[in-house]
Amino acid sequence: MGRDRRPVKWFRFYSEVLEDPKVQRMPPSLRWQWVEVLCLANRGSPRGRLPMELADIAYSLRLSQAKTTALLTDLQARGLLEFDDRWVPHNWDV
Repeated sequence: MGRDRRPVKWFRFYSEVLEDPKVQRMPPSLRWQWVEVLCLANRGSPRGRLPMELADIAYSLRLSQAKTTALLTDLQARGLLEFDDRWVPHNWDV
């Protein structure tokens, strides 16, 4: 069987996250959902932006729209997401 040769879309993820109280104080399941949000943002167009439509975000995360809204709001309150015209992970462009 041949291997898939498509380029991998890497994104930066700092090992200092192990010492980041904003992240480490979250329940483990919420930490994983945050990582999923980062992966979704990495696939975004433009890169680093979540899809415009809540339904598209919810589908990608395999959550209901209500749970997606709660997740995004929670991550925003924790300082990990920002909203302007789209959801963006905090410091994505840094």
